[in-house]
Amino acid sequence: MEKLNQTINLFQVAEINLSYNTKFKNSERPIVKSSSDAYNILKLPVK
Repeated sequence: MEKLNQTINLFQVAEINLSYNTKFKNSERPIVKSSSDAYNILKLPVK
């Protein structure tokens, strides 16, 4: 019984709060209206 209690305690965790703050305003982000827009924004520059 004691071993069962120890196993159950392994799965108890404290509450975690995650937050994400962007460095850019929504108005500064590129607008994606089509797959070609997304491709042009995400493609790597050619060296």
